Amino acid sequence: MLALFIAIIQAWRHKTIKPMILWGGAFLLLYLIVGVPKIYLRRGAPADLQVDAVELFSKPFCGGAACMSYPSGHAANSIVWYGLGALLLGTLLHSHAYFLVRVLVASIVAVATVISGFHWATDTLAGVLAGAAIYLLLRQLDNYLSGYQLPLDPRRLWPIRRLRDSGA
Repeated sequence: MLALFIAIIQAWRHKTIKPMILWGGAFLLLYLIVGVPKIYLRRGAPADLQVDAVELFSKPFCGGAACMSYPSGHAANSIVWYGLGALLLGTLLHSHAYFLVRVLVASIVAVATVISGFHWATDTLAGVLAGAAIYLLLRQLDNYLSGYQLPLDPRRLWPIRRLRDSGA
């Protein structure tokens, strides 16, 4: 919700839909890269007391929290959403604050999920890698979209022009 709030404020402030595109891209990529494997790999959490709960594909097809431990959505979400918030704030954050938001918060979440028994260390590692990959894709998308005029006013959205093509 914090990243959505920041995206809305930045979209309004800069009169562009680019922050909303980045937020929507993060949401979609998290569901595809983290959500779909959670459903199909069906791994139990450390606190799951069933036999063979820790093995991949060990449970019958289900969508409950008891069989959705791998990869860690906690770790992936913390990296993506806090990273996106920091990315959208851009120059408003000092470099040390940018580091703290992106790395320290995600590290605390990753360690806490392992210690609390929500995830195995391998679940968290997979979530961290997935979250980092999504964050890097969002940074690439941000760089790519920087070359386009994407006004907030939908009547002016079409045709979308490259900035260098329009002479701006």
